[in-house]
Amino acid sequence: RAACKYVKGSPARLAMFKVCVKDANISRSKKVITDVATRWNSTYLMLEVASKYAEAFNRLEDEDPSYVSELQVIGGTPNAYDWNRARVFINFLKIFYDATLTFSSSLHVSANCFFRKLVKIHSALASWIQGGDLVLKNMAVTMKSKFDKYWSDESINYLLFVAVYLDPRYKLEYLDLCFEWMYGAEKAKTIVAKLEELISKLFDHYKSLHPVGFVDSDVTSSSNNTIQSDVVTMSVGGNVDMDALHRRRVKKRQIEQKSSELVRYKEDEVEDDYEGFDLLKWWKSKTTKYFVLSLMARDILAIPISTVSSESAFSTGGRVLDPYRSSLKAETVEALICTQSWIKPITRFVLDENKTFDVVEIETEMADFIGLEDEEPAAESLDE
Repeated sequence: RAACKYVKGSPARLAMFKVCVKDANISRSKKVITDVATRWNSTYLMLEVASKYAEAFNRLEDEDPSYVSELQVIGGTPNAYDWNRARVFINFLKIFYDATLTFSSSLHVSANCFFRKLVKIHSALASWIQGGDLVLKNMAVTMKSKFDKYWSDESINYLLFVAVYLDPRYKLEYLDLCFEWMYGAEKAKTIVAKLEELISKLFDHYKSLHPVGFVDSDVTSSSNNTIQSDVVTMSVGGNVDMDALHRRRVKKRQIEQKSSELVRYKEDEVEDDYEGFDLLKWWKSKTTKYFVLSLMARDILAIPISTVSSESAFSTGGRVLDPYRSSLKAETVEALICTQSWIKPITRFVLDENKTFDVVEIETEMADFIGLEDEEPAAESLDE
């Protein structure tokens, strides 16, 4: 952190660092950044970039004596041990950084993606707990207790798993496999049984909302045959009880239709998982084949996995309410939030790392002015 701040401290220091980068034959595709202490994502991004320039920072010790003297006051320049620790924490933070970006996405379907990230986090925590790094082990133990608190059997929101079930690349088999690995075979059976019960209830509910549109082509022919046999059976004696025949026929068709669509979806081959797979488009194309399931997918996949913005998730700073705002009535707070949402202009999401570099152009112009800018065009990529 101190090394990055030193390099970014003036155009002259930045120019000297560029020379070290060039001498170390390092590709200058990214620029050195400084982090914000209360935003852990900026720390991750700072470490990720700085680790690529480790050799350049080592060369800077020989080229710039003031770099060594200034950092000596706060513990010295980064050594080999420090860079190794930085790389360890990069791998540690990357898992949570990627997961947070996925969970906070508002422009894409995220309900079906969360479980894969959850399994990855669980796997990483288990690996760190079993590993030999005491620092990571202690952090992982603490985080695992939090993980178990929110994702134990009693705390699970099963509707989130229905979203994964509705992803044709995974379905119930993937969930069953992950549950068994995370919770054990016995507990996995209980969770899967509850999940199947929920899916069945949801299916019945959506079917009752759209009885007219629910038509299963696989059942039509068998239903017609059943109707004819029922008429023959019930017409013995010359009288046909049409009311009883109707009730019997409807009941049979409902049972067959429910079984047919759910069973067919379960038994069909899973889709290939390739980049660019459009889940909503897939369900739209399967409306005829899976009418009720497509209705379920339309509503359940629209659920955001998180209502917290990535900016809030990345920040470790607390939220402070002044005495005036904390004394407002709930209705007033709701009105203020709603009106703010209406008035606020639509803005494009910009990653924090882009906001960090607003002064780069000014620094470059100053370096040009004092004649310290690297002459080679390739060096400009460090600041672009």
